Amino acid sequence: FDKVYRAVIAANEEEGYKYHVVGGGAGTVSPMGWSWQGGLGGTTGGRLYGFGVDQVVQLEMVLPNGVHVKFGPTEWEDASAEGFTVPRTKVVSGVCRSNPDEHDEEKWIWERCPEDFDIDFNDMWFAVRGGGGGTWGVVTSVYLQLHDYLPFKSYLFNNFPFTTEKCTAIAPQFAEFKAQYMSAPSLLNVTKERSHACGSDPVLMSIWCYGEEDVMQAWTRFLDMNNSTDPAKAASCLGSIPGTSGFAELMILSDSNDRFPGKVADSPAPMTIRPSV
Repeated sequence: FDKVYRAVIAANEEEGYKYHVVGGGAGTVSPMGWSWQGGLGGTTGGRLYGFGVDQVVQLEMVLPNGVHVKFGPTEWEDASAEGFTVPRTKVVSGVCRSNPDEHDEEKWIWERCPEDFDIDFNDMWFAVRGGGGGTWGVVTSVYLQLHDYLPFKSYLFNNFPFTTEKCTAIAPQFAEFKAQYMSAPSLLNVTKERSHACGSDPVLMSIWCYGEEDVMQAWTRFLDMNNSTDPAKAASCLGSIPGTSGFAELMILSDSNDRFPGKVADSPAPMTIRPSV
């Protein structure tokens, strides 16, 4: 995802902040694997825009019979009456590459697949996006949906310069607050829309938000509701990092990627398991 994130950052810097892409929390992870296993995007707005697999609009594969295909949805229908926020796919169409021996991608020729190939692209689209891309062939290229850019804000609990013993002591309460904000926002008088604007990774004590959110107000409310002995000090255990425009930018700014210098850091960083002696 390092290249994906950096391409979007470069476009935003050149054109003004217009674009947002949903991706994983690791710059070293490829969209090829992450997407086909579902793709959780807790740090990049996944609760707003869906799983990683929902971001795919077209893909290329080499099938087990050696045929190189390109396919994606070409017809949709409105499904808002059923509660869906995006159109439902009706038809998936695809083409085959007719010059497989050509190595220059600019000279590739895509044509209608011969009938005797018997490729059902509707079934293939359904299978690949739910059963793992490598199960049905080798995925060589994927096109991802870009979304409109929304203001970004990150919140870190008990993180420098907010680290204190008092904050460490109430870490379980913050974990409970985070669960309520994400899964039961009405308990905190937070709307579903503002809850969906925020996500988190499963390890770090953090919350990542895109668009309108109520995190600090809800945190203060949570402390009052749970009879915190010193709500003002407890509230200060949660702080935001100013001046960042997205998750990837924040990871680059932190520059903590010692394993792969110059790449968007993994969050959380890989852990080295030492053998016991």
